[in-house]
Amino acid sequence: MLLNNNNICGYLPSEFGNFPNMLIVQLDNNHFDGAEIPASFGNLSKIVKLSLRNCSLQGVVPYLNRIKNLSYIWKKG
Repeated sequence: MLLNNNNICGYLPSEFGNFPNMLIVQLDNNHFDGAEIPASFGNLSKIVKLSLRNCSLQGVVPYLNRIKNLSYIWKKG
């Protein structure tokens, strides 16, 4: 799922965790002001890239150690 630069705002849906076969989640440069990364993102068992750059996220990154193929994660700002 590539949704960069789309002026998406609000929160990150926890329902993304219902799609464990997603390989890439890239939502850079959107406006999730003050939102957190839902713990359900830990269910994305096949994901290899999670990029949430420049999205105004807050809080801690959830426990993702179960995801064996995750080779890229970016969360800043």
